[in-house]
Amino acid sequence: MTLQESLPSISNRVPGDTVLNPGPPSLEYITALARDGEGYFKAFHTACNVEEQYYFLTRPTPAPKGAEPLRPATARAIINVATDHVDVNNLAIDVPIMERSKARGERLKRFYQGVWLNIKEPILRTAVRHSFAYGVAWIKFGFSPHLWHDAPDIGSYGEQDSDGDWQITDQAGWREALTEFMERRKLLFPFRAENINPQELVWDDTRTGPKWVVRTVESTVGDVRRKYQDWVTDRPDRATVRWREYYDDTWYAYLAGDEFVRPPTRHGIGTLPFAMCAPANSLDWDAGPPENRFQGILKPVHQLLDSEARIITQITAILRKHAWKTLDVVGPPMKTAAVADNYEMFGGLNEYPADVDVRPSPELPLPQELFSQLQMVQTMIEEATFPN
Repeated sequence: MTLQESLPSISNRVPGDTVLNPGPPSLEYITALARDGEGYFKAFHTACNVEEQYYFLTRPTPAPKGAEPLRPATARAIINVATDHVDVNNLAIDVPIMERSKARGERLKRFYQGVWLNIKEPILRTAVRHSFAYGVAWIKFGFSPHLWHDAPDIGSYGEQDSDGDWQITDQAGWREALTEFMERRKLLFPFRAENINPQELVWDDTRTGPKWVVRTVESTVGDVRRKYQDWVTDRPDRATVRWREYYDDTWYAYLAGDEFVRPPTRHGIGTLPFAMCAPANSLDWDAGPPENRFQGILKPVHQLLDSEARIITQITAILRKHAWKTLDVVGPPMKTAAVADNYEMFGGLNEYPADVDVRPSPELPLPQELFSQLQMVQTMIEEATFPN
């Protein structure tokens, strides 16, 4: 069952369909869409959180009492090395070219290459890293007005008549200013791109492609109030509030606590301002639950990574027993306590009663099989992921 099929029937609206539904989405529709999407993507979001535990080395590792668990950075190295092998600056863009549209196809190809090269490299690398970690990545695009220069002021090159029409008096200066303005705009890229963590998103998961996206994050009342002063609430600034953003190919809306902060407004981009990057690591591309279709490179080796961490923890714990030896003080209890408190382990002389015996504690030899097991596990991890 897809998300669209499981959505409660609160209206006949089809997300992103501006022909049958030219009007803006309602608050009831957006909140129901978000709640249903959170349930549909819950298992996927949980899986993403597990991948982050491996990447940030916070995954719990079993260890005996008194021993410090040790988790190697194998998972992070796998994702980072795989990301380094993707050359984001030299993307192979192919536009199908027909005999009658060869020139158009070549222009489109150059345009796509220009757009790609104007996106900052850290954003592209983060998208690749998300693809390897979560099995899907999202990039949000938007217009940046401050990067788009305004046209020259006509008032500097003419004057208004009695009817309010402008009469250009400096024709040469006006033409020169317009030419410079148009040439400068040809070199500008007034768009911004930002990476969005898939854990913050629910989206249209139908086979026809994403027609809408809802982003949900936790914010504070103070942050929302500073940006949108018309939003009225009696909650303190430090209180947390659920912030939602709704986008389709025509409308966008902002919500705070299931209330409109910015009611549905036309964004004017002409398409959904989100791009999905999916490496298709599963058997099915467009069928099945999202937690099965969107899987990162570490998913098949979770147990092997846990086994590697356990073996390294065991080896480290045994080596520490050898490095910091312990002593057994045997004898009358009243005397052994004094000897144990004053005994010098490193570079000192010790005197103790004749009826007290100081001997090294029994040592556990380091089994060589642990190293063989570790090598086997690391080889299996490398074979199933990416060579380091």
